[in-house]
Amino acid sequence: MTAPSITLIGNLTADPELRFTPSGKAVANFTIVTSKSVKGADGKWTDEQTVFWRCVVWGTTAENVAESLQKGDSVIAQGNPEQKSYEKKVDGGEPVKVTYMELTVWNLGPDLKRWSVKVDRVKRTAQEAPVDDPWANAGDEPPF
Repeated sequence: MTAPSITLIGNLTADPELRFTPSGKAVANFTIVTSKSVKGADGKWTDEQTVFWRCVVWGTTAENVAESLQKGDSVIAQGNPEQKSYEKKVDGGEPVKVTYMELTVWNLGPDLKRWSVKVDRVKRTAQEAPVDDPWANAGDEPPF
C-alpha cells in the first residue's frame, strides 16, 4: 500500500537544520506551521486550527532547503505524513506519551503567492546525476 501524500502551505518556524549521516547523506529538519484563517463578523481575520508539522527532507534537496529558506518564509511542501511518538518525563514524574505528525518532504518551495524569487539551477556533474537523468548532460538547455 502506498503512503498518502499531502500538501502543506505554511511558514517555517525556524531556520532549517542541516546535518549529515555517517555515510555522508544530507538531512534537514524544520517545522512548518499551518493554520486556517477565519474572517469574523467584525471583518478581521483570525487564525484557527494551528498545527505544527515536523518535517524531514533528504539528499541534495536537504542541502538546497538549508541554503535557500529561513525562519518565517512561506512555503508549499508535499510529502508523506506519519504519526510518531516518544515518551517524555514531566517534572520527574511518570513518562508521558507525546504524539506528533512528521512529514517526509519530497517537494518544497517558496509560496509564490507571497514571494518573488530568482531560481538558480543547481549544476551537477554527469557522475552525480542518475543514469536515466535527461538533464545530466544538457547544460543550461532542456533536453527537448
